[in-house]
Amino acid sequence: MVFITTQLTKEKQTMSHIVNIFVRIYQFIFLRDIVKLANEEQMAATNKNTVKHLKVLIVMLLMAPVMAFLKLAPVLLSEHSFVHVFCGQIHPTNLTAVIMVLGTAWFMVSFGAVPKALENVAVSITMWMFMGFILSLEWLFIFMVIDSPGSLLPLFIVFWAIYIAAVKYDTMDIFKAGLDEAQLRFTRLGRMIFLKALGDKGREIEEGKEPGEE
Repeated sequence: MVFITTQLTKEKQTMSHIVNIFVRIYQFIFLRDIVKLANEEQMAATNKNTVKHLKVLIVMLLMAPVMAFLKLAPVLLSEHSFVHVFCGQIHPTNLTAVIMVLGTAWFMVSFGAVPKALENVAVSITMWMFMGFILSLEWLFIFMVIDSPGSLLPLFIVFWAIYIAAVKYDTMDIFKAGLDEAQLRFTRLGRMIFLKALGDKGREIEEGKEPGEE
């Protein structure tokens, strides 16, 4: 039993080491300017958020050939096959509404409104939100490139710019986790100190009375 536990611990440490290597590579490519300026607490949040974006990137890479197949299937397969009929109904414009909704939500939602204790939950939620947004965008990109191969370079630049902007925006935003909670706490503390400094008048205000009111 001890041997099994020891082996599992070693495997977990090895996996963690491998993940850390990929985290460092990802941060060097996409987040090195943020990493240079981040303090210890911000770096811990950045590492946690980077793991999230790595998971999304892996799904993106795995789904790319599937998306390409769905686009090319009507051409490659018999017109009487189920896949031909099914894939023939897929059109990139169907993704426009999804991209608009998820893209707007992605850049509007902020970690600042999330209590610090729920940071991990917020990371999980934003991972699924970002995955839906970026996969829809990737699908549209692949469909458009297959329809017009000559547009590969400009479309790739657009996709690359959106991806980097989204990742950096999200990474900087996680630094604000618990901000609203902290502001509310210090606002209440400031009010208490202010009312205490007013003495009797402060007590009257706290009780809902106008100063001097009987």
